[in-house]
Amino acid sequence: MNAALLREKFSEIAASLQGWATIDQIVDACNAAGFWSDDFLTDAEDAAKKSAARKLMKTLRAGGSPEWASIVTTDEEGDEQRIYKQETLFDVEDYRQVVRYHVDRAKYHRETAQAYADRCEAKFDVQLRLPFDDRIQPVGKPR
Repeated sequence: MNAALLREKFSEIAASLQGWATIDQIVDACNAAGFWSDDFLTDAEDAAKKSAARKLMKTLRAGGSPEWASIVTTDEEGDEQRIYKQETLFDVEDYRQVVRYHVDRAKYHRETAQAYADRCEAKFDVQLRLPFDDRIQPVGKPR
């Protein structure tokens, strides 16, 4: 089934819930509607295993930060691939990639927070102040 049809079918299922629902209720509704194909379930099992491994990597911490991070590297054929690497093996370029990723995510989250605040103001005429600015604050001791 193509992505547009999947979204349409999911939208119908979600609309039948008529408002708020827990993720368990949404999944139960999808189960009851026969939403999940065998191919989807096979792919979902593989994705769940990958997700569990990523979550476990995030729990392994050193000095308050995860010991593992993902970076993009080039394989022997010249194709880019994402790999997971322990920080003890990082070089300067690895640190550069990881820092850039987190700066980009911070920008995305700030823009998303601002969009929600703007919609709140438009809908309720209530202005929400964002509790941060765009500057990166130093962590730990200054050098």
